[in-house]
Amino acid sequence: MSLLRRAIPAKVRKIAEQLTGERVLAASRVVPLSDVHQVAEGLLDPMAGEAKDWALATMDYVVILRDDIATGRQWCDVDRAALDPLTANLNITWADASPAAELRLANTKDPKFAAMLHDRVQASVILAETVRLPGQQIVRVAVRRDAAGELFSQVIGPGTIRLDDPQTAALIDTAESRIRDACGLPR
Repeated sequence: MSLLRRAIPAKVRKIAEQLTGERVLAASRVVPLSDVHQVAEGLLDPMAGEAKDWALATMDYVVILRDDIATGRQWCDVDRAALDPLTANLNITWADASPAAELRLANTKDPKFAAMLHDRVQASVILAETVRLPGQQIVRVAVRRDAAGELFSQVIGPGTIRLDDPQTAALIDTAESRIRDACGLPR
């Protein structure tokens, strides 16, 4: 039995595998929301007690288990993730602008989950381009691969982008056409 299989409670592994249909590749215990402040102040050991909250990675999904509720998202749904190595605070921002997943990883010395998160998000990006718009706003245009292996284009930017502005729309459309053409996707 691998070390990973022993480190994750069987119940947690089973939830992730049933949700995604895939085996767990990496996992990290997550500090429960109710304990985050005590852990930050050094009043509570994040590795003490039973681990109920987890972040898990499979080949095609990130699974977040909090308070016995599991949420699975495809890697192509991740816009970006940032890990503070000193505090182990992990912030996952979603491409669809839904609320970010703010996690505090319990083990600050184990980089496996964060490394897998980085690897899987990067693997979903086939080609990307940054576009500077009028007013110094920036959008990212990418071709990504979903869990089924299908390629699609994605435009990610702040909600303040004025798509009704002809110049803005033309810049985004041109960039999206360029990367779709480069990947063999129809316009």
